[in-house]
Amino acid sequence: MRVMFVDDEPQVLKGITRMLDCADVMWDVETATSGPEALEVLQKEPVDVLVVDMKMPGMDGAELLAEVSQRYPQTVRIILSGQASKESVYRAVAPMHQYLAKPCETDVLRTTISRACALRAHLEKTTSQAFLGRISLLPSIPSLYQQVVAETESEQGTAARVGEIVARDPAMTAKILQLVNSAIFGLRSTVTSVAHAVSIIGTDTLNSLVLSLQAFQAFAGIRVPGFSMDVFASHCVRVGTIARTIAASERLGKILVDEAFSAGLLHDIGKLILASNAPEDFSAALRTAETSGIPLVEAERKLFGLGHDGIGGYLLALWGIPQTVVESVTFHHSFQQCGGRSLDTPAIVCVANFLANEENGIVSAEDTRLCEALLSELRLPDRLDVWRNAIRGENK
Repeated sequence: MRVMFVDDEPQVLKGITRMLDCADVMWDVETATSGPEALEVLQKEPVDVLVVDMKMPGMDGAELLAEVSQRYPQTVRIILSGQASKESVYRAVAPMHQYLAKPCETDVLRTTISRACALRAHLEKTTSQAFLGRISLLPSIPSLYQQVVAETESEQGTAARVGEIVARDPAMTAKILQLVNSAIFGLRSTVTSVAHAVSIIGTDTLNSLVLSLQAFQAFAGIRVPGFSMDVFASHCVRVGTIARTIAASERLGKILVDEAFSAGLLHDIGKLILASNAPEDFSAALRTAETSGIPLVEAERKLFGLGHDGIGGYLLALWGIPQTVVESVTFHHSFQQCGGRSLDTPAIVCVANFLANEENGIVSAEDTRLCEALLSELRLPDRLDVWRNAIRGENK
């Protein structure tokens, strides 16, 4: 594995290489003292991971990452920086995958890079790696995007109201959770609640992200036959709502209830990734699923090597989204992967997706059997009817 560190201070680079030598990592480490020097090295041989400082003369970290994201999209891009201006940090939100703060503990740096490379290796035998590495933005629903713009520009706009709007849009939710869980805000715990994330970021910062820095974008109108943005968003919100109802009925506490909603909202984010970044291939998967009578996720695996579950989980993990949310996205079609433990967020989302599909009459006998087997393994064999009743009660 090749890792490059870029920092305009040679002593910092020496310190990093000494730290990694002591940690006994088996990496081929390259260093560069400027953006142009890094690009020269990359032109000869790309690296697996690029770790850059933000504040550098000439080409700063944000500019370097933006350039690398275009030339070498398969490279994992990480900011490792001390104090930097908000403007420069927010410019890096789009091209970066993760943001770490100086000084960074050896274990944190090693774990972050190792996990990113493990994910990258997982994709090496699929057709997904290059286009996933290039993704920095996901399209938002135009009406919700405009509502966020209006709310952040309004003198009467509030973080609570913005949070309500964002919580109906999977793309904006994913980007905000990426941002708030980075080292930019210096939080000591992970955040999985959309409302909490928006309250931390604040409306002023959101205004900069939405408008001048364009960290979000409205859906560009990409047309994929068989895929509706409105239907997609409605299903995501429905799964999030059902997941929240299940968690609340089991009295799992506010943090887990909020987490269940966020994970449910994001569970199908892989479909949005495919629709907006590989529309022709996604359209082919939709046609294959329809003509062959197989689930869409199976058709995707045949074409891409991964389904929308794995693709969505990969991107969110690369962005540093909390692990429980990543697992929920990755396993929402895999009842077998959610067993053997207590009722946690991945299991809740898996069941919530089943119940949402059941409402629309699109579950198979095998889906029902697997769902019931999961609940039996979790020692909750009687809960499906309990949760169905709770959902009906909220719908009234």
